[in-house]
Amino acid sequence: ANRLFRKIKREPAMALPHLYGLFQEDADAYDVLSHVAICADPRNTAVAQLAANLHTLGTSEQPGDQIRATNNLQSLLHEHSDWRWSTNMSNIFHNLNTVLNAWTLDDILKIERPADLTTASLPQSVIVSVQFLNRIITELHKVERVEDLRTKMIFLENTLKAIHDAQHMMIDQKEEMCAVAPPPEQLALSTTLTHWQNIIVELIQRMKGRAFISCTLKNENMPVSAQVPLVYEIANDGLNVAQHVRLRVQEGEGYHLAENGYTDVLIDILPPGEKQEVSTTIVPTNGERRLRVVWDITYDDAIDDARLLEFADVLEFTDPNKPFERIFPIPYVTGTPLKSDDVFVGREDVFAFIRENLLGTHQNNAVILHGQRRTGKTSVLYRLGRVMTETHIAVLIDMQGKPARGEAEFLYSIADDIVFSLEEHDIFVEMPEREAFDDAPEFFFRNRFLRGLQKELGDKNLLLLFDEFEELQQRVESGRLSPEIFTFLRNLMQHEDKVDFVFSGTHKLEQLGAEYWSVLFNIAVYKPITFLGNNEIRRLILEPVADKSIEYDPLAIKRISHVAAGHPYFTQLILHEMIVYYNETERTYITVTDVDKVLERIVERGEAHFKYIWAESSNEEQLVLRGLTELLVGAEAVNVKDLQKFLADRGYKWDEAWDEALLSVQSRDIITSRTAKSPLYRFKVDLIRLWIDHTRPAL
Repeated sequence: ANRLFRKIKREPAMALPHLYGLFQEDADAYDVLSHVAICADPRNTAVAQLAANLHTLGTSEQPGDQIRATNNLQSLLHEHSDWRWSTNMSNIFHNLNTVLNAWTLDDILKIERPADLTTASLPQSVIVSVQFLNRIITELHKVERVEDLRTKMIFLENTLKAIHDAQHMMIDQKEEMCAVAPPPEQLALSTTLTHWQNIIVELIQRMKGRAFISCTLKNENMPVSAQVPLVYEIANDGLNVAQHVRLRVQEGEGYHLAENGYTDVLIDILPPGEKQEVSTTIVPTNGERRLRVVWDITYDDAIDDARLLEFADVLEFTDPNKPFERIFPIPYVTGTPLKSDDVFVGREDVFAFIRENLLGTHQNNAVILHGQRRTGKTSVLYRLGRVMTETHIAVLIDMQGKPARGEAEFLYSIADDIVFSLEEHDIFVEMPEREAFDDAPEFFFRNRFLRGLQKELGDKNLLLLFDEFEELQQRVESGRLSPEIFTFLRNLMQHEDKVDFVFSGTHKLEQLGAEYWSVLFNIAVYKPITFLGNNEIRRLILEPVADKSIEYDPLAIKRISHVAAGHPYFTQLILHEMIVYYNETERTYITVTDVDKVLERIVERGEAHFKYIWAESSNEEQLVLRGLTELLVGAEAVNVKDLQKFLADRGYKWDEAWDEALLSVQSRDIITSRTAKSPLYRFKVDLIRLWIDHTRPAL
């Protein structure tokens, strides 16, 4: 050790090559390193630190020690750029530190490919290690660039092979490179490769473990006969074998099961990617030209036993009762509020609440409607004008479209909205000049303009409908409006008997934060805008197309209700795409299989609202949603403890931030539980789960 230290003292720039030379010359290299650290300190603290950290990196099996050592070595070499190899080795220790910190698949995928080393003077073990890391990271990045499961599997298998090759390289390194002691980076690299291997193996097992069964009725059109053979095609589109696949026809209206008619069919094994046709026989009983046939399939795979799927389709003996008729224009609306009554259903509870508060015995002339984005709040405001037409003249005030150059401009634009709405009711009043608002905008708007309308209003009230009311806060905080606007609006609510107010937004009062909201809204009543109920969903599916040739199977209606959960936007989106599908395929009877095909289209296309929900979620919230998505495969709901363990196994320690994330996604109606105290969670809108499953990588 003393001899080596003296050698380094004579050639300080050669400290790294001299220390690395130990590993090819001395089997006790790490003992020598520890003595070099002692000899050098305090005479040469840099060499002492270099030797000590190389010793720690090459001997400690604790990831924390390895991370600290690589961090120290990187900093030390950066400070001593005059040392030979310092730049290349500093980059190598930086990359090794990043690799050691990658304990989840997400972390690994964020690692950039290390630069290739071109200098031949570095130790061969270092050059080869970087080459293997490059190969592993390159293969993993390919997984992110494809969506097909089988192609992902190919790249994951390639990654696993690259890891195995790197592990064999380290085993053979001593013989191939004539090293008598393992280089210091080898132990840390071995620890990392073992952990990465476990992550990849688990991911492959989960992807391989699922079979995906679909089934279609092949002979939908048949001549009438005493016994009708039905031919089904059962396909396994998953990555694992399906076993004990059993198709069973259920008794239904208009037919019964034929004796000895093979109504129960078993396929022992259905490998992935394969299809098989099976037959059953039914006996028609009522002479109808159309029969709805119902059947189910149970099967086992590596994840679930006795998984149950329900199917139904229509068998037509002659021409359909309703010939195909193209539906155009499509009645369903996506992305914009509903301005007509054609596809507006439900919300009677909301309208009754507003009537009760504006007209009841204990009147309150300010109502706040709050709900998540795209849950139909603006559509309710449009509809409210017609619901309240006997007692009110409604004025929609779109806060996002309002000028914001001070109170005068703001109140003048509201006056313009009022005049326009009055004209729609054949009440014509003169619009004030813009300059009239300049000196005292609040006084003129209230005392001159509003009170000047009382004669024209007669026995009706003005109903001011403020959409996106949170915009007021943003304008006040940016200095475009004075905070006194809140006091002015409160004064109107309290003292103007001919004016009522409805505010619509996405937040509850306690979520808004600013004190001036309490000034305005502590005299208001609240009504949440939630999802549509089952009866309302059914009406929305059937009523707009009641006079058309399209017909929905009950299972298809059930599937739409489940996957959209009554979310107004997603329900309208699915139904709009169902009509597009109907026009394309000319299928007049829509089954659950047809619905699933449309859902695949929506998920693959990636609607903007999915991306909005994802972008609005914190990193912890996204991980909670991804964890739930994986755990809900084959499950109805997920226990919080199972979610905690699932994330912990992937390097995420559960703390208060995760509890807050869980509560946040629940408050945003993304997930739900059966009761307030239930530990079991599922997605409220299953379509969001389908999108996450299709677009986000596995943890």
